[in-house]
Amino acid sequence: MKRLLILGIGFILCLPVIMAGMERNKPLEIAVVKEMGIQEYDSAAAGFRALLEKENIHALLKIYDRDDRLVVYRIKEMKPDLILTLGATATNLISKEIKDIPIVFSMVLDPRGSDILPTIVGASVDIPVKMQFETLKAAAPSLKSIGVVYNPAENATIIEEARSAANDLGFILKIYPVASEQEIPEIYTLPIDILWIIPDRVVCKQVIILRFLKSGLKNNIGVMGFTRSYANAGALLGISCDYEDIGRQSAEIALKIWQGENYRDLKITLPRKVKLYISKTAADLLGIHIPDAVIKKANEVF
Repeated sequence: MKRLLILGIGFILCLPVIMAGMERNKPLEIAVVKEMGIQEYDSAAAGFRALLEKENIHALLKIYDRDDRLVVYRIKEMKPDLILTLGATATNLISKEIKDIPIVFSMVLDPRGSDILPTIVGASVDIPVKMQFETLKAAAPSLKSIGVVYNPAENATIIEEARSAANDLGFILKIYPVASEQEIPEIYTLPIDILWIIPDRVVCKQVIILRFLKSGLKNNIGVMGFTRSYANAGALLGISCDYEDIGRQSAEIALKIWQGENYRDLKITLPRKVKLYISKTAADLLGIHIPDAVIKKANEVF
């Protein structure tokens, strides 16, 4: 799910107008660009709206379909005070076409590794690796070796972060770099306790993930994924963001912009809350005891 906020000279010139509008309680107009029908994006938009309401900011949000061929034209005609983009595709599209309206992104994965312009700010969905490993350690303290299959061209940075986190928490990290789908090893050949799946264009294909899940259960190797759907499909754990809070983080960035903070001083935010999904069925098949305290804290148990 990449980083964002386009503030050029045009925005600097229009900043006093935005601030004046806020002072006289004129509703702020916000264009929201997203792919329709995705629940996670809807949750983030709801979190964005809720934070503004909490701060007594009167704002009118107009939703635009990312796939509308005239979306850029419609937004330019609207001339909103701010654009909120949800997801990497919407963010890339709008940031390349609109330069004179402030843009804040939300729900973008690995914004620093994307082709989003460097003058953009928003809320990413990159859960810190240490937070993921801490969750794993609490849920399955008996597991010691973590394996990860990844494309180095895409995920070298997160692997370095994982090395440090594993060392701090007493895990053994075993890495398996691949450059193509044909190089992906079968999970049963890997001397690991659990396979950690990260967002990766080479690895994260449905047929490959399903093969990992099926073979893992058969060969006593757990899987940890990055969404609810992984646990629902048979992974031991699924760790994902709190999408409403991601939306709130985007709104907090928007408030700083409206208050006159220099966008160059703002930073892309990381998730501060995670949701845990557990497959008790997978745990039983793998012979893994998940502490009752962790089960109670899980957002959902399958």
